[in-house]
Amino acid sequence: MVSNASSRGLSRRTLLKGLTTAGIGIGLSRGLERPPVAADAAPAPGVPRRGGSMNIGIEEDLTSIDPYKLNGNGDLLIQGLMSQPLVAGNAADKIEPVLAESYRSESGGKAWIFNLRKGVKFHNGREMTGDDVKWSFDRIRDRKNGAVLSSIFNIIDLRTTVVDRYTVRTDIVTGFGAFLSNLAQSTRAAILAHESVDAGGTVTKPIGTGPFQFVDWKPGVQFSAKRHDGYWQTGADGKPLPYIDALTVKIVSDPSARLNALLAGGLDFVTQPPVAAARNWIDAKPPEGIEFRRWFYNYSDYLSLNTRRPPFSDVRVRQAVRATIDRKALNDAVYFGLGQVHNQPFKTSSFWYENIPIAPVDLNKAKSLMQQAGLGKGIDVTLAVWSPVNDARAEVYQAQLAQIGMRVKLDKHDPGSFFALLPTYNWEMATLEIGTLFHPDRPYGYLSKDNVGHPYVGGYDDPRVETLLAQGRDELDPAKAKAIYRQVVTDFMAVGTPEYHVNLPLIDAYHSYVQGFDAYGRDLVAINGQMGLHKAWLAK
Repeated sequence: MVSNASSRGLSRRTLLKGLTTAGIGIGLSRGLERPPVAADAAPAPGVPRRGGSMNIGIEEDLTSIDPYKLNGNGDLLIQGLMSQPLVAGNAADKIEPVLAESYRSESGGKAWIFNLRKGVKFHNGREMTGDDVKWSFDRIRDRKNGAVLSSIFNIIDLRTTVVDRYTVRTDIVTGFGAFLSNLAQSTRAAILAHESVDAGGTVTKPIGTGPFQFVDWKPGVQFSAKRHDGYWQTGADGKPLPYIDALTVKIVSDPSARLNALLAGGLDFVTQPPVAAARNWIDAKPPEGIEFRRWFYNYSDYLSLNTRRPPFSDVRVRQAVRATIDRKALNDAVYFGLGQVHNQPFKTSSFWYENIPIAPVDLNKAKSLMQQAGLGKGIDVTLAVWSPVNDARAEVYQAQLAQIGMRVKLDKHDPGSFFALLPTYNWEMATLEIGTLFHPDRPYGYLSKDNVGHPYVGGYDDPRVETLLAQGRDELDPAKAKAIYRQVVTDFMAVGTPEYHVNLPLIDAYHSYVQGFDAYGRDLVAINGQMGLHKAWLAK
């Protein structure tokens, strides 16, 4: 259908939107025929109730049981149930304490002192102390463990010292302005108990401080957790959270199947139901007995072009792609207009968002650039797809790029193989997403050749950008840092990599008997501990 549409110009937009709608139409209509699940006798509305277990459907599995290796959506959704960092970001992009009770900087940002919460228990009942913080940070820094933040911890030369049982000092030589935001990267800098790893240093059972603790993981099928009886936060009744006793997180990659299972009563809660359903719920009402939430945070899709091999080693070809992608059509086709069209990975209301005009679609310019690059007759290229979450988006890219003679073959991968492929550079284009952003060093730092995320932006190297990145991450004044990163943004936009297109709408749907739930971020439990399923209860 997509290839036929490509010969009919702008009609492609309508056809792709129709394709997306058709993909959910039958399943959605069947699901709506089923009556909502009747609730048992429930407590008074708004009064938390303890007990019960919840069945949850999510779109993607874990890529690793190790929270330090967090990469995919499944990791974001699940790891925060179990593990927590010293600090985390909130909905206003501000960093706040979590396992640290307070913190301060010294020596112009080269030293940070963290005062830990007393009485925080790991899942095995042992109290968290400064020794656990040092062990966790040292493990992240050790490159052999494959932690995502390993490169950053080594770049800044992080050294951790235990001052006393509840006080830790970290010394760094660079990265002063971005330091806290790097610690806030979901569970990538979580504090883990050393009992989590075996003799070879591999995590076999994550033992964190989060509200839920690991029970079992059947890859590709489901993940099971139970309440952490010794969790440090308390509920409205003055007793430790969470209210719910147990969670079973089922991996259901098809959004229609997730929604149908919710409507049939097989699931209590689902992430990312079909976007068309959410569009209908915004315009009208969800089915009786169903609630949903939609929100934005700094969570963007992007298209990466491999600058280390032809054809995208040629800046003109990258710029041709930039002049071709129609963001509005992409948002309409894939997200039914619910996303925020932008050209940066930050939501438009974020402090870090720059008011820089989006490059207009200009097919004549794109075709001229292709001619100048000697590709006027077209070219075959392969697009590595993070599947299934990016399948629909990849089809839109495929159709739009056909307009300038790029014959795009889709190469679909599950999350594990996708992220294993990227560092090999054995690809030409790739679909990606990025979130958990509280400082520009997180997304734009990928442009640095020493960053573990460098392959994610196609290995783009530019000494000018490297210099600006170093200046930005060392700047403690947010206003001054923002001015530096504005130049970073304009520089990499000029050369066409990476391309940010839509700030993604985040949607959860659940039965009305799931009460007390609110959300921020891509987690089932927000990494700052202020929102999520640990504060929800089952009123049935």
